[in-house]
Amino acid sequence: MLPRLGRLVIVILGTLFLLAGPLPAAESDHGHDEDIEHRAEEQDKHEDPGEHEEGDTDLHEGESDATVRLSSRGQELGGIKVAKVAKVVVGRSVVLPGEVGFNEDLRVHVTPRYGCVIREMHATLGTRVEKDDVLAVVESNENLTSYEVRAPLSGRVVAREGAVGAYASEETTLFTVADLSTVWIDLVVYPRHLADVREGARAVVRSVGSPQSATGTISYVAPVFDRERRVALARVVLPNPDGQWRPGMFVRAEVSVGGGDQVTAVESEAVQRLDEKAVVFVPVGDSLFRAVPVTVGATGPTHTEIKAGLVPGDAYVAAGAFELKAKLVTSSLGGHAGHGH
Repeated sequence: MLPRLGRLVIVILGTLFLLAGPLPAAESDHGHDEDIEHRAEEQDKHEDPGEHEEGDTDLHEGESDATVRLSSRGQELGGIKVAKVAKVVVGRSVVLPGEVGFNEDLRVHVTPRYGCVIREMHATLGTRVEKDDVLAVVESNENLTSYEVRAPLSGRVVAREGAVGAYASEETTLFTVADLSTVWIDLVVYPRHLADVREGARAVVRSVGSPQSATGTISYVAPVFDRERRVALARVVLPNPDGQWRPGMFVRAEVSVGGGDQVTAVESEAVQRLDEKAVVFVPVGDSLFRAVPVTVGATGPTHTEIKAGLVPGDAYVAAGAFELKAKLVTSSLGGHAGHGH
């Protein structure tokens, strides 16, 4: 009986020990508290947004801290020019394709008076000739007398046909002489633009494939369509004293159309893109310029409407704004690459 009772007591004590479990050590509690404290600190760090790094040039809604400093010498080299925001008529514009052509009033096809044999050819292709210069000597088939073929105007020999000893009829063009001091810019006007393109309209002509440009006016709009192409012709006469505009070159012309009311505007070159926003640089000191966010409206051939951000009379950088943007972007890349786009 007694041994059985002893075994029963041992079983009861063992069961009580298992249910109570081991007592936690003091050192384990201390380590657990440190872990909780560490995680709390890490969470605080993530929740604290902190401050922008020094030199940050991001543009924020309604404000701009994007400034750039440029010395007087730097402003001169960068072509910085300051103007005043003004009220102007921006108008609209259309872009028309075209080609440089000869001024046909100043191009002459030189032919002999009678059927003849060519005895001498004096002028060569590309030669500059003056009016009444001898271009060739021919012998008439009618009376076998020789006579000179002379330049009817001053210009360049742009075409030359025939050779010494060859026969030429009175319809044969021996030379083509053109005065290239002016050229015609023949523009293609599609039906949708016919109501807008008018004689006297301002046109900014730009060469396709080169940076050259010039400004003129529409001097002629054809009253009939080209039957094959179903387009009309508009013409700009451009001065060409240095020969840069060569017949055959392709061009595009931005033609001012329509009128409209005067609006607050700046020169289009002044508007730059920074952090995907339109900005205009304004002087805030002798050597300091700030990029001011603006809301733009209509854009014409020379000016862009400013709907918000500047008012008439404000000073702004009308020329050289791209140089300021480049300097600002370069300085921004040191700490925040990609802020100035």
